[in-house]
Amino acid sequence: MLKIFFASLLSSLALFAGQGTQEQIVINYFESMNQSPPLSTERLLVIQNEIYNKIQLNEDKLRLIKDKSGSLIEKWQALLQVILPIQMDVIKAHNLGDNQSGLSKFNEEYARGSSESGALSELNTEKWLFIFNKTFGVTEFKEISLQAAQSLIAEIAEEMTSETFLTQIDRVINSLIPEASLIEKRQAVLTILFPLHMSVMERHGFNGEVGYIQAQRAIMDYHHDPQIAQRAAHAQSVVFRRAQLIQ
Repeated sequence: MLKIFFASLLSSLALFAGQGTQEQIVINYFESMNQSPPLSTERLLVIQNEIYNKIQLNEDKLRLIKDKSGSLIEKWQALLQVILPIQMDVIKAHNLGDNQSGLSKFNEEYARGSSESGALSELNTEKWLFIFNKTFGVTEFKEISLQAAQSLIAEIAEEMTSETFLTQIDRVINSLIPEASLIEKRQAVLTILFPLHMSVMERHGFNGEVGYIQAQRAIMDYHHDPQIAQRAAHAQSVVFRRAQLIQ
């Protein structure tokens, strides 16, 4: 939150930097972003409900993605074109900004709130299950242990933050025009991020495109775990900064 697991989980979500607690990481994040105090649970629910409702209103667009031929990467790119503008419109309407930093702020706060509120966690899971079903037709999932989820995320985060992968990001971003939009940059990053994710996930028993979706769902059960949240947040931050999605 992937966040897309990593964008939204973000999920969606800094790797033992200073070995601070998850609360300290959130505080440091807001201080570095020069943002207002954390949002209340009630407001987070309102915003996420608006996002989910607008996604449901675009169910026909999600079904079109599922019915079209194409690779998983192409379908995820098409999905981004549907859900990212919705997210941006909603957070802008709530005065949280209209760029990647604003969306990241919301995702970070939502992750914090979800660790304390079952309603927030359940709503986010419901939203993504809807997206997985309507966009990819995946409704069957398998569970993994917390230890297995921690191992999977640790391996993905390590590879995402390696200089080898970051150099690939440099190449794909530098190939774009200077005026490239947020969506275009994120789509470009996806072309190299998906193969990395799928390679690691296959080593953990999640094979192919369906396995990728199943892994995303399995990890959702543990995104409040401090180790998973911190590693995912660090990897996302490093990649987004290298891709010039955030300052």
